[in-house]
Amino acid sequence: MIRGRRCLLQLLLGMIAVSPAVFAEDNVISLFAAGSLTTVIDEIAEAYQQQHPVQIKRHYGPSGLLRQQLEAGAEADIFLSANLHHPAALKAQGWGDKVHPFARNSLCAIVQPGIEIDSDSLLGLLLAPQIRLGISTPVSDPSGDYALQMFARAEQLLAGSEQQLKDKALLLTGGPDSPAAPAGHNPYAWLMQQRQADIFLSYCTNAQLAQQHYRQLQIIKLPASLEVAAEYAAIVRDQASQDTHNFLKFLLKAPGQAILQSHGFD
Repeated sequence: MIRGRRCLLQLLLGMIAVSPAVFAEDNVISLFAAGSLTTVIDEIAEAYQQQHPVQIKRHYGPSGLLRQQLEAGAEADIFLSANLHHPAALKAQGWGDKVHPFARNSLCAIVQPGIEIDSDSLLGLLLAPQIRLGISTPVSDPSGDYALQMFARAEQLLAGSEQQLKDKALLLTGGPDSPAAPAGHNPYAWLMQQRQADIFLSYCTNAQLAQQHYRQLQIIKLPASLEVAAEYAAIVRDQASQDTHNFLKFLLKAPGQAILQSHGFD
């Protein structure tokens, strides 16, 4: 009888010993997200983890490249894209069953200090031969796609400007071979500090983060005639855990939306 109790006690102790490992394995959410979401999703994930016994592993990058990784078999439970197109493409392939828009952003011009510019003079300066214009890499990064949309809008104001802007645009970020900023440096602040461009078109939220690291940078809003809205959307992998669906609900509702708004997202 005593021997049987000892065996039972050993079994219970063994279960207690392995339970943390099992818990950690069963309560992990793998999240892929657009690089422009890094700061805000880190905050949202930390807020969610404080309320729920889960671990959210985050992987950030240009949305187009992340989609390619997922199509090639990379494992993720949820994908947060900087446009609707990439989640919709994954949905069409059966990766998930619904696309969930969750935030909006807009383009701004990040401008070197010392350049005299405002919203009204922006297009003229973008077209000026001496101005080096930087954008992110289209297709790989939605930010570059939105810049091309802005170029198309410019064509409606000034014939020939779309092609001029395409011809002069430098693809400085977001591509598979784009140089990465040193660790601890904001990529857009670093790019401008290295004088790789005079004006760089990116999301307004990116511009605000860059200015925090390089105070002299100017942020110029696009005039209404050139304004381009960026819509962010999420998709959850088919057969993902209930934890993943719960995190999505947290993102779509308060306080997730409140945190997004505090970082400049609509």
